Amino acid sequence: MQISMKYGSAVMVVNADMESADSDRRPLLAPAGAAPPVVKTYKRRWYILAVYSALGFMQCAIWNTWGPITEAALVAFPGWGELTISSLTNVALIAFIVFMAPYCWLLDKKGVRPAVVLMAACLAVGTALRCITLQQPFFNIFAFVASVLTGVAGIMAMAAPPYISAMWFAPHQRTTATGVPNVLNQLGMSGSFLLGPLVVAQPSKNPPPGPPSNTTGNVTGVATALAANLAGAAESLLDESARWIGVVSSNVTNGTHPTPAELRSDIMDLMYIDAGICLVLFVMTLAYFPSRPPLPPSISASTNTVTFREGLGMAFRHPDLICIVLAYSLSQGVMGAWFGILDINVRPLGVTENEASMMGMWAGICCCAFALVVARLTDMFRGHIKATIIGLLVVGLAHWCWLLAIVAGWAPFSNVHLFCAVLVAICCTYAASPLLFEYASEVSYPIPEDVVGATMSFTFNLVGMLYLLFFLNKRLAEQTVWLNYCLVVATAIPIVLMLRTKSVYRRSAVDDASVTAAITESVSGYQPL
Repeated sequence: MQISMKYGSAVMVVNADMESADSDRRPLLAPAGAAPPVVKTYKRRWYILAVYSALGFMQCAIWNTWGPITEAALVAFPGWGELTISSLTNVALIAFIVFMAPYCWLLDKKGVRPAVVLMAACLAVGTALRCITLQQPFFNIFAFVASVLTGVAGIMAMAAPPYISAMWFAPHQRTTATGVPNVLNQLGMSGSFLLGPLVVAQPSKNPPPGPPSNTTGNVTGVATALAANLAGAAESLLDESARWIGVVSSNVTNGTHPTPAELRSDIMDLMYIDAGICLVLFVMTLAYFPSRPPLPPSISASTNTVTFREGLGMAFRHPDLICIVLAYSLSQGVMGAWFGILDINVRPLGVTENEASMMGMWAGICCCAFALVVARLTDMFRGHIKATIIGLLVVGLAHWCWLLAIVAGWAPFSNVHLFCAVLVAICCTYAASPLLFEYASEVSYPIPEDVVGATMSFTFNLVGMLYLLFFLNKRLAEQTVWLNYCLVVATAIPIVLMLRTKSVYRRSAVDDASVTAAITESVSGYQPL
């Protein structure tokens, strides 16, 4: 049976049994002679964005639970090794890949609300399981189950930002709205670097209370006094941050060297904190999170074109989209996996776990702030996404090369040099992430945004999983210089891929066109430019 639905001033015909997401799939063209759909934005869109972004924040923080407290976890659980830590991370990536297809089916058939509720439920249940007991082997089982559920939740956290921004936000806000959940997801990594060492005491000896050592912060005689002062200030910030974390951690155990039992108690406190936050977000999601607004925010949002399966077929035949997907998965996937094991990568340089945690926290905060600024400027000065992406990747590549030189011993090492190389490389590389999502949605239109997001997220996690699988090789797990070679290659190749794409903004053209302009492309006769 078919019924008529009025959407704004345009009338559409839909199947009566399509009550959720299927009713979101509207025809590409309005009926001949029909008025264009009424567009409107709602203040509630900021609540939707806030709840969804907070879920993404917690998903990433839980995924990286064990990286910042690796040393404490190895002491608290004697049966664990570094392979266990990397396996907990990799299990989430594997779950992401395995459950991608059924989750996308849920999103396509049932709509955004059931998919987001399931995301929140996975986080709440997974974190609650880790609070049941620390007894072995039960805690090991619960930890791996929680990692699987975290990976399932990551599907919605990573695949849906362009879809939600297109569904709720006007064209001049879309890049910013795509950037916010992406940034909050990455900020969850920084949150884990802060919260983990803050709650869980570190088994390594805390730094002495005296002034920080200058052995790693010396400036050559050629450097100016100003450079010396800046370098000293930067290193002091890093050292004092690490010392502050050390002091707080030592307070957890009343200044004594923490025992395995005390470390397990600290870890359980961390589990309780994660579970409490996720439970609150789950309740907020259940209370209010509709699949779509009553009226669309733009003309392109009112002309969602094809089903998910049809969109996948179109995506595989779109050469420019394939280049963008590969560029995103390589540049972001390798960096994201490397960021989760930052402590392992810099340990051979003598960097302590507290220092690595602070480096990760500050790098994550700065890259998130920078990404938001870049996304907002891209919204303000539309039409330059491709050039911006290439520029960011070029600067990021230069600093990844600097990091490789430091780790390989080709360039002088100091905490300041290491911090600057990591900070700028991560900031520039990550700032390209929301732009790549938006650029892919623009170039591939009328392929739906959820298809674009799911495809990019799938390849992103596939690359990250393959990257971490190299740790199964004992020699590679011990000699970690190869991690930095991968970062250089994974940033250089996307630059070449981006240069091959054609800068075409189809979706923006639809929104900017007059209401009487006809869209000449049809789904059946779609041909990429």
